[in-house]
Amino acid sequence: MSGIILNRKANLYLGDAGHKGRGVFCKTNIKKGEVLETAPALLLNERDTQHTDKTMLMNYVFVMGDLSKKMRQSAGIKKLDHASAVIMGLMAFCNHDEKNNAEIHWEEHEGTLYYVLTALKDIPKGKEICTSYGPTWFADRTDIKKK
Repeated sequence: MSGIILNRKANLYLGDAGHKGRGVFCKTNIKKGEVLETAPALLLNERDTQHTDKTMLMNYVFVMGDLSKKMRQSAGIKKLDHASAVIMGLMAFCNHDEKNNAEIHWEEHEGTLYYVLTALKDIPKGKEICTSYGPTWFADRTDIKKK
């Protein structure tokens, strides 16, 4: 059985991101296309996601696109739009920026969901590594808090 290699670029760290709180940075330059981290995720079915949405973890879960039938069944997921995943890596601490310099994508491998953080452009050392949460993320969080 072969698996995806879990890796993280050397010299990534959590640092002060001002009004955003903590953010992800690197002590060395990053090249466009470089994989910064590959990490597994825990799938949360609809019930678990609903519980998580009532805690601070709601800010650290990711919605998913289409998952294989096998992955949905193993996690007990019936409706993907009501399920989520918790990334077990440093990339969970990447802040949002509309002009993001990195992106996160996911892939399935042998029954596990993995997320991969990749640089979209060259990132100089010390610059915050940011992804895009999408156009509705902040509004969605406001709606959840009102419930």
